[in-house]
Amino acid sequence: MGVDVNPWSKQSAESVTPPDAPIQYETADIFSLDPDRRADFIISSLFTHHLVTFLRWMDRHATRGWFINDLHRHPLPFFLIRYATRLLGFGPMVRYDGPISVARAFTAADWRRLVAEAEIPAKRISINWFFPFRYCVAGRKA
Repeated sequence: MGVDVNPWSKQSAESVTPPDAPIQYETADIFSLDPDRRADFIISSLFTHHLVTFLRWMDRHATRGWFINDLHRHPLPFFLIRYATRLLGFGPMVRYDGPISVARAFTAADWRRLVAEAEIPAKRISINWFFPFRYCVAGRKA
């Protein structure tokens, strides 16, 4: 199952999914879904830095685990994206949002603090850095 608040995401995903695939897509705000609804795994990509409360939600709703792929706050990607988007002629939204997303992203220390604030045991969490300036944070459950 895939859930996104943007109707374009559902339309796009359905257009590339084989009709016989056992996947459903919904346009919804995940916080408005039935609180008793559960998933085996929850995957979040390039999103969590915008909505930290999602971390607690994922841990409550995933029965087996969750995975986050997100940006790493660091000066190098901040300046690279700031100037590369201008140089390559990207539109105003990308030129504006790209550097802001990097500036609002987290470091490994931030992830450790957020996991602790969410009261998720550190022993269930792995935090790994990958090129190009991404953190992959995984929460495992028994």
